[in-house]
Amino acid sequence: MARMFPKSIAPGTTSKAERQLFRQFQEQLPDEFTVLHSVAWTRRRRNRRDSDGEADFVILHPTLGLLVIEVKGGQITVDGSTGQWNSTDTRGHVHNIKNPFDQARNSMHSVVGLIRESPATQGASFAFTYGAAFPSVRIDDHPFGAGIDPTMWMGSSDLNAIEAAVRRMYGSPGNQLKLNQSDIAAIVDLIRPTRQIHRLGLAAEMLEGEEEVVELTERQYDLLHFMQSQRRARIEGCAGSGKTMLAIEKARRLAMQGFDVLLTCYNKGLSGWLQQRMRIDGRPEFERVTVQHYHDLAMTMCNAAGTPQTVPSGVDASGFWEWDLPQAFMDAIARLPDRRYDAIVVDEGQDFATEWWITLEELLRDPEVGVFYIFHDDNQRIYHRSGEMPVPNAPYSLDTNCRNTMRIHEAVMDYYQDTPKPRAGGPPGRQMQVVPRGPSDSETLRGVVADLVDGEGLKPDNMVVLTPKSRSRSSLKEGMKLGNRSLTWEDDASGAAIRVSTIHAFKGLERDVVILAEADELTRKREERDMLCYVGLSRAKHHIVVIGALPEPALAAGETVVNQ
Repeated sequence: MARMFPKSIAPGTTSKAERQLFRQFQEQLPDEFTVLHSVAWTRRRRNRRDSDGEADFVILHPTLGLLVIEVKGGQITVDGSTGQWNSTDTRGHVHNIKNPFDQARNSMHSVVGLIRESPATQGASFAFTYGAAFPSVRIDDHPFGAGIDPTMWMGSSDLNAIEAAVRRMYGSPGNQLKLNQSDIAAIVDLIRPTRQIHRLGLAAEMLEGEEEVVELTERQYDLLHFMQSQRRARIEGCAGSGKTMLAIEKARRLAMQGFDVLLTCYNKGLSGWLQQRMRIDGRPEFERVTVQHYHDLAMTMCNAAGTPQTVPSGVDASGFWEWDLPQAFMDAIARLPDRRYDAIVVDEGQDFATEWWITLEELLRDPEVGVFYIFHDDNQRIYHRSGEMPVPNAPYSLDTNCRNTMRIHEAVMDYYQDTPKPRAGGPPGRQMQVVPRGPSDSETLRGVVADLVDGEGLKPDNMVVLTPKSRSRSSLKEGMKLGNRSLTWEDDASGAAIRVSTIHAFKGLERDVVILAEADELTRKREERDMLCYVGLSRAKHHIVVIGALPEPALAAGETVVNQ
């Protein structure tokens, strides 16, 4: 049985002819064949008409090489005088179609070019050819005239002898050109990749194991594949829908195709995590991806341009970050024409101002056709910026929360300010735990931590303490003792130290357990309290402990919530 990618045909495949052939390839071709369905691409070269497109099937074989097949359903005819191809459906309706052999030939050259341009596959040497499949046309009728080589297509009479038809379309195998298994695996990973995301698990009954392997949902992979040939797109999704993982995967795929990629975001902590995840596989192609949060990128570019910027001290520096640095960034870009990217992927797009988007577009080598992807969640717009994103089309939607348990999802949805509300995709999980705030925050927190670490057997790095208050205003100080453990505001908490962070600074990140401390302080932030609750609670994958009382959701209290 052939190896199929994907393993089953996508539910959204509307072509009956493609569905029929997928099943026959899967059942009749032997193990040495690898069949990829619906192969879309975006090539780095910008001076080609075939820089974007899709092939119906790409078949790989160790000795036969690569075969691209274009599929056309219905009764197919061609007008010899005009060259116009037509397809007649079961209702008798006639549809003009493109020349399938021209389509297959162009797709073949594009796929081969994509393979040769990618650093991961450019060393592969193989024969390649193309053909067409017409499952409703009898091959012995010779409907296309003498100009079409009958070995280049298959028809209805071939459906019960698919292997013979495929081998006929390949032609004679080359003597010296062969694809080894590593070549085939690299090509598959380039043009129809699948990934697994490994995340650390919790102790005891919460996961019943040390490691959980979480695959991107079929919906997420379908979305990435659907967008494979699109150069600009917005992806909107709730907290926990996998936006950040998809942003990483999109950057990886582009890098594997030879693109120089910028992966950026607003949050400094998230940027550090993105850098770790991008390099986790150790593949040299991923060195093509630059990962920096926006303001760090701006400072780096200003330094390289010889116009270093200094953060104002003793005054409110918000104007510097909002206006002054982006303007200096724009000037630096003009001074550094060699600092450009083929593609830009942005996470946390809701946090970017209009002026920032302008600077990012200037970083594209070709602003007109450069790849630009934005991932965002307007329910996490806690900075109240209203930047106009440079992707005018309506966003694609991720509507399933894959991060949180169902119990956490229910708590998060109380503070979700849009409709319809996302669906829960996680396990049931535990009920949110609420602990009254005692006279001493340190004593209350120490009891909570002792229960989780000593009682549940969790590790300090499984959890994070979040607060709505700033580091200077919070009662949770650096080095605060919690028995034989301590708190730290540093990003790289290790050993017995437990990380504490503001909700703002932890946006985009996650932990198995979130302890939401000083929750009573959320009532003082009426305009943004629902967003802060939404962000803070959704950081937890498996369990939430709230110290204090959460505010009643604004909508439940009858207040009017205005999305910024």
